[in-house]
Amino acid sequence: MSKKLTKEEQELADAKAKIERKYARIAKRRLNKINQKLFPDVDLLGMSKSEFERLLDDSKIVMKQQSDNKFTPLNPVEDDNKAF
Repeated sequence: MSKKLTKEEQELADAKAKIERKYARIAKRRLNKINQKLFPDVDLLGMSKSEFERLLDDSKIVMKQQSDNKFTPLNPVEDDNKAF
């Protein structure tokens, strides 16, 4: 048995739904911008959950490999005191 909403309750429900749609559009636009910057050749929003998780796992592997590489400065300073 469904409860019939009063006019005021219906207006509140409609306003809430409108706000949720607005913020969903904003979030989707922001996700698209992030997607274009990080993965320009991949459609993150169109991916299935398993495809997305696989992409994240692959990215973690690449980041781990990059962090394992030692950073070599272009102009190494042997002694910090000599730099000043």
